[in-house]
Amino acid sequence: MKTRTGVFATATLAAAALFAVGASAAQPPTGSLDAVTVTAAKTKADHEAIAAAYEAEAASAEQKAQMHVEMAAKYRSFGTKPPWSAMSSHCTQLEKRYLETAKLTRELAAEHRKIAATLN
Repeated sequence: MKTRTGVFATATLAAAALFAVGASAAQPPTGSLDAVTVTAAKTKADHEAIAAAYEAEAASAEQKAQMHVEMAAKYRSFGTKPPWSAMSSHCTQLEKRYLETAKLTRELAAEHRKIAATLN
């Protein structure tokens, strides 16, 4: 019976996390990042739209990183033994990866802005 309670608590937290991600992802995209659009970009407007889309993607990654900071703290508040320690560690790793994704994505946005600046 104790195991079912732990599983239920874990499932409840996971559902809450998914709901939070869905709510934060409700922003409309400002541009398209599919391979065809990115590689076919020729005009200043094309590259500016791609840069804006990369910025939106970076902001989304930063929101996800923050969500995982909060989740890691919550898991730590439940205790330092498994499964809570493993879940906290998992969230901390995801936070770092989302922040790195945001950094790299902003670099792509900057490159497209540089290209746009050279075009009329």
